[in-house]
Amino acid sequence: NLRLAWRNALAATFPVMVQLIGEDGFTLSARDYAQAYPSQSGDLNEFGQYFPQFIADYEPLAVYPYLSDVARLEWLWHGAHYAANHTSLRVEDLMAHGTEDWLSAQVRFAPSACLFEANHAAVSIWLAHQAQADLASLQVGQREFAIVSRPVWRVEARLIDEAAFVFLQALHSGATFEQAFAMVDEMNLSLDVVALLPVLIDAGIWCDIVWAN
Repeated sequence: NLRLAWRNALAATFPVMVQLIGEDGFTLSARDYAQAYPSQSGDLNEFGQYFPQFIADYEPLAVYPYLSDVARLEWLWHGAHYAANHTSLRVEDLMAHGTEDWLSAQVRFAPSACLFEANHAAVSIWLAHQAQADLASLQVGQREFAIVSRPVWRVEARLIDEAAFVFLQALHSGATFEQAFAMVDEMNLSLDVVALLPVLIDAGIWCDIVWAN
């Protein structure tokens, strides 16, 4: 009964992984994971914390290196689902001051918002399993970046390019907007901030803005 409970908890947290390796394969993986990382909490929502790393080192699935990236993305989705509620920043909040004040401002990321980077097309694979899609033309080895967030009640994963990822990673580390733009420039990347900002506002990834003055 305990093994079944652990298996079902993992399946609820990693539904795309179940689809990718099949019911039987997932059951065996869950059994081996439970032996390597037995539950240390009464809350089974925490049981899958080490599953992505386990999959990365799991010999029977070593031929499918993208699986650990998919598992990492699903764990972020799981965390975003249970994250604390927040009030997202609006365009009006960002534009409340002049351009100079905006450039020197910092933003606080919402509890449910996180950034994702993978060496495989984990986001495209995950998105394809949310609806009917043709994976025949998918480049599995393609590097991908994404935002995971919960703007209202439903968690979303949105693909972004490398420039947007570098920009957001800088902001997440405490950089001002001006410093984040400079980091993008240093890497010789092109960022279309006019197109990106509406996407970020819609994704609800920020919950507060801190003005320099």
